[in-house]
Amino acid sequence: MNLLERQKDESNREYAYRTIRNNIMNLTLLPGTLISELELSNLLKLSRTPIREALTLLEKEKLIEVSPKRKSRVAFIQLQLAHSGIFMHKAVEKEILQEACERISITNLSYLENNLEVQKSLLLQENNHVTFYHLDNLFHSIIYDSVQNKGVWDAIEKMNAHYNRLRLLDVKNISLNSIVEQHERLVEIIKTKDYEAIDSFVANHLGTVFQRIDNVKAEFGKFIVTSES
Repeated sequence: MNLLERQKDESNREYAYRTIRNNIMNLTLLPGTLISELELSNLLKLSRTPIREALTLLEKEKLIEVSPKRKSRVAFIQLQLAHSGIFMHKAVEKEILQEACERISITNLSYLENNLEVQKSLLLQENNHVTFYHLDNLFHSIIYDSVQNKGVWDAIEKMNAHYNRLRLLDVKNISLNSIVEQHERLVEIIKTKDYEAIDSFVANHLGTVFQRIDNVKAEFGKFIVTSES
């Protein structure tokens, strides 16, 4: 498990939550992994109370499954929740891009273009998929931040926890060149205020994992369930 650096004024519960969640979302803690409060307490050098509180928060996000009769475990990826999350993401993304076309600043546009250049540089490197995945998320968060809706992005990221883990399982099978091309197209849409292109872009860009879901299930089926347990 990877330990994170403590943030200024971060409570023990907040630190435990952020660290455990980060390891779940990065798949360091794989779906189905058993979770021990005592082991986490020793590892994070915290009492069991903030650990228990963090696990309760993660249970509410459906990232941890808690059972009174056995150890807790990292929740399996639920396709039903992944579909629901991306459905909401698509609806919100269209509105956000409309706003970005209207009022993105030159500064934020330059942030997008700089991020895109780093994406391109990663194409020349090996074992770059996980880094690219995080850079992809940052790219989209910049757009939300540019229209003062970073809080909406954070909420969507929580809602998309199952979808994002599915994406990360599939990341090595994705054509990164095609994603960079899509991001280039997105920057062009925003710069030229091409409102009519937004709907089709969002439909094509989001949810690409579901086009390959059979392959993902064939390779990683032990981590995936089709509905809530």
